[in-house]
Amino acid sequence: MKLNIKSFWLWNIAILFVFFILSIFSNSLLFDRGIPVGADQGFHMLRIQGLTDSIKSGNWYPYINMRYLDGFGYAVDTFYSNTFLYIASFYQIFVKDNAVQAYKFLLLVITFLTFVFAYLSAKGITQSRMISLFASILYTLSSYHFIDTFNRAALGETIAFAFVPVVLSSFYMMVYRQKNVWYWLVVGMCALVLSHIVSTLMASTVLFVLFIVSFHSWKKNPIIVVWIGIAAIFVVGLTIFMTLPLYEQMQAQPLISQWAPVFNVPDTGVNLGDTIIHSINNEDARSGVMNIGILVLLAPIIRLLIFEKKIVPGDYFTISGFLTLIVCTKLFPWMLFRNTPLNAVQFPWRYMVFVTFLLAVGSAFYLGEMLKRYDKKWLVFVVFFGSVIITNVSLLYQTSFEVREPSAETILENTANIGIGKEYLPTGVRLSDITPDSGPLYVNENVHYSNFKKNGSHISFDYNNTNEGEIAMPIIYYKGYQAQIKENGTSMNTPVYAGVTNLATLELPKGTGTVNFYYAGTTIQKLSKILSGVFFLAFGIVLVYEAIVRRKKVRTEKSPNE
Repeated sequence: MKLNIKSFWLWNIAILFVFFILSIFSNSLLFDRGIPVGADQGFHMLRIQGLTDSIKSGNWYPYINMRYLDGFGYAVDTFYSNTFLYIASFYQIFVKDNAVQAYKFLLLVITFLTFVFAYLSAKGITQSRMISLFASILYTLSSYHFIDTFNRAALGETIAFAFVPVVLSSFYMMVYRQKNVWYWLVVGMCALVLSHIVSTLMASTVLFVLFIVSFHSWKKNPIIVVWIGIAAIFVVGLTIFMTLPLYEQMQAQPLISQWAPVFNVPDTGVNLGDTIIHSINNEDARSGVMNIGILVLLAPIIRLLIFEKKIVPGDYFTISGFLTLIVCTKLFPWMLFRNTPLNAVQFPWRYMVFVTFLLAVGSAFYLGEMLKRYDKKWLVFVVFFGSVIITNVSLLYQTSFEVREPSAETILENTANIGIGKEYLPTGVRLSDITPDSGPLYVNENVHYSNFKKNGSHISFDYNNTNEGEIAMPIIYYKGYQAQIKENGTSMNTPVYAGVTNLATLELPKGTGTVNFYYAGTTIQKLSKILSGVFFLAFGIVLVYEAIVRRKKVRTEKSPNE
């Protein structure tokens, strides 16, 4: 027993060391001066810097990011969870206050976690440490993961990459192995919600299809449906602190993403032939063609080398992977989903993250078969790791010639970098009104103000009005702003509303007084945090209870043999 325990720990330590080295290797671009400039990098670095600023000011959970739009604010923190960005912000606060370095550190941590979670997930599916190692490496070092991380700088999707395997493997283990691991499905789905809402939507559609396809499995054992139902309830409850305020803000006023989406899924699918060619050529995404790379396309090639009538488990994953690849292309009838919530996916090729994991597991199964069949096992490892290194060096070489930005200040000075779609901007906002001048806009002729001070979302000023009138703050209106008026020793709250071009506006009374304007939040925001806290406590209690029950069951099963 001691030898087995020792071997277990030695293997795990060795695996973690390998993942650590590979994380550094795959992110070697980060160790040079500056950082390759990806499409959405500035947007996400502003998110990180805004969160860091907020934490420093004492607000640990902001809803409005005041780093955007020259301090006019952008509700990206309401629609895009900061959960994993705290890693970068803590780096800035406790190590070095540099947004570029914090961004690099976050990418390294997420890459390492992707290796680990992909390995654990594959192990739950394959029941083999070696096959799981192959799958984790193929998945994490895939071209699409590289494209997401560097070419697109799609930080939300890069983070989601780490948890897609957890979602797929936990569902697989429940349905096909009938193991009660609903809590892992909860962890995976919650992580997706808190990293990238669009990835959550895609994962939900994939799970729905898998649920329908696996009808015969859960029909024989209805308890599987109960497990999935329990998981769904906890996912909703644990993430309601984010999703409910998001829904509230969407209902409060129309946003650009609701009124006129920039991208529609029927128009953005890729050509299957182009994707296959670019994958075989192992190209990055500078050409505009998204692809999965040559590594995960190894599955059908390896399958031919071990061809026989007997179908190995990898075939199911390989076939599923290629069917999902069709979903990424123009061959799939996306025109049927233009006016549905699925249009929020924007780009069908985002499903390549699922394609990558399915094909990585399929290829790993075949590599495991080759290890069993060939005496020269070392040759399999040499060819495998040689292929991994060559394909990744190729991607690194291609991307190393892209524009590099050495200065965090240069990236952060473009505060209007709110994304091509401007998804979270209220309709009617005129970006021409947004200037570095932080004084009030659209002041009624009856209003006279002085001592105007602005610090983030907090504004204070004095007024001396000949009559009542409106004044518009240099802040975009989102639900939750509040203004307090102090006049003649008394204080009262006055409504804040979306005025001209959706700026936060308030009505000032006649007379003299002082105004304090700030983001107070909403009742729903506060209640949703309490609800999620209750679910978190309940989740912990259920897990402890199930652990106790499992331990008693194991002891009962062992006792007759003792």
